[in-house]
Amino acid sequence: MLDLLRINEKPNGMSNTKEEKPTETGVALNIANLSQSDIPALLSKVVEQIKALGGAPKNKTVTNPNLAGFGDVTQIEKTQELIKAYSSVSSKMKYYAECATEIMPVGHKVPKFTLGDNTGDEWLDLIKERLEYVANKTKLDKLKAVKSKLEANLSAEEKLKKDLGDISTILFE
Repeated sequence: MLDLLRINEKPNGMSNTKEEKPTETGVALNIANLSQSDIPALLSKVVEQIKALGGAPKNKTVTNPNLAGFGDVTQIEKTQELIKAYSSVSSKMKYYAECATEIMPVGHKVPKFTLGDNTGDEWLDLIKERLEYVANKTKLDKLKAVKSKLEANLSAEEKLKKDLGDISTILFE
């Protein structure tokens, strides 16, 4: 997912050496050969990755996000709990469909599966969306920390260039 710098695609002609260390965000950096002149290219890559990961989930399909046994799904912060919620809903949907086809008289339509105010598919979509957000939140936090460090280490000339670019964006949006 995160691919700030591929080993063979170093900014400013950085070469590959034994010093490359993969990080938790999937980034392999040649620490020994980095210098202040590499910071703008690294900063640009970090900003791209932050934008690619996006923001908060939209929660557009669910009218009531309270799932029995789990509470408000939009507030769950643990991956394991989200997986349990997904498993619970998908299992209930599966067994509902099996039982409904077994007991429904021939020619009658099986009612749609719901939990509370929402269909099973709506729950599954919400849980997937939340899981993606929670997984990306950790990566986003790390990228934002890296961005902050890189911005603090920009040369005065690069800081001015960045600030003028930001001002231009503000004025012409």
